[in-house]
Amino acid sequence: MSIQPVNTPASQYAEFPVAEYKNRVAKVRRQMQSQKVDALLLTSEINLRYVAGGPLTELFLDKHNTFFCILPADDSIGPALIMSSGREGPAQASWIKDRRFWGYGKTGSIMDQSEWLKLVSSTLAEKGLSNGTIGIELDNGQRIGLTISNFNQLREALPNVKFRSSAPVVQPVMAIKSELEIAKIRKSCHITCAAFQKALSALYTGMSEKEAASIVRSEMFRRGATGQGFLALFGGPRGIWADAIACDYKFKQGDMIMFDGGCCVDGYFADVSRMAWMGEPPTQDRNWYELARQANASALSVIRPGVTMRAVHAAGQRPFRENGAGDLLVFGGGQLGHGFGLTVHELPDISATSEETFQPGMVIAVEPAIANTPNWAKSQRFFIVENNIVITETGYEMLTPMSDELFVVEK
Repeated sequence: MSIQPVNTPASQYAEFPVAEYKNRVAKVRRQMQSQKVDALLLTSEINLRYVAGGPLTELFLDKHNTFFCILPADDSIGPALIMSSGREGPAQASWIKDRRFWGYGKTGSIMDQSEWLKLVSSTLAEKGLSNGTIGIELDNGQRIGLTISNFNQLREALPNVKFRSSAPVVQPVMAIKSELEIAKIRKSCHITCAAFQKALSALYTGMSEKEAASIVRSEMFRRGATGQGFLALFGGPRGIWADAIACDYKFKQGDMIMFDGGCCVDGYFADVSRMAWMGEPPTQDRNWYELARQANASALSVIRPGVTMRAVHAAGQRPFRENGAGDLLVFGGGQLGHGFGLTVHELPDISATSEETFQPGMVIAVEPAIANTPNWAKSQRFFIVENNIVITETGYEMLTPMSDELFVVEK
């Protein structure tokens, strides 16, 4: 049932040196000990990529597959990577040497995942964890890589295990990026800005959203992106459709166009927003956009280590409120920005009540926004500038080297 390769080199073709993963694991283990968690049983693509290394495989896209990483809090007990047979090659990208593989059931089909439970249970027992407190992805932002049926089977097989959310363990560690992680994000942001700029310069009346998006995507990959990331590109009658993807709509004179998202470099995303107008926009719309620019600059002006999220939130709202646009704040101005990295949205959250402080190594998307009417559901357009930064020891580094002026298409 269990196959463990012998004398197989660790971490072949990995995205980071082994030392990077071991440093992460040391931080996660300290967090586990403070949270009184005996081990993590990680099942999501993001967590496996962060802790076990990789890239392991893109078969996470196939929801018939399941993958596991067991990480004990006790550093004298080694971690284990558990996958199905046939994944022995991709598993070599991990620094974890204890790699175990379950065989397929009676059907012999690669979609047959019936044997995983015995191997996971026996591995936990072997490591003395069958009666412990185990963190697993149970919270928003920590999505479990198992079906509900799978998780119920796991709990039945391990009746003495107390399962808890892995979020308080993993998320605080992920929020502070290493220099190597920041380098990936910096590249992703720079590529995204260059791709947005190329597509903006190519816009013309009659171009479809899909055509504009294809320019963005192809330029991203030409410049070194390794994944397409998230891209919302839309305009015209869908001016208020936040996060909408490109369709066959063809741009007309007078349309507002939104570019939002970014590429992915070795798993790390960018999240940038820029806006364009087909022809000169109405004066009021341009004024609202300029307020969005001022709001972004105001929020950035107070960011430095030790400042609270709440204080930055207030600074980002101030230009809107002082210029009579306070009732236009998107969703009442609830979220003004967020962390990102291995996902497009991570902690921390720049909210109106958060007393959490900015720390060096946090990577943040700053994005105050307003709509053109107080009722979001009845609005036609919203106005936003989204910049990406990394917090430094003395302030921040701008990761989005692109003008945030409204781009006006003259043709």
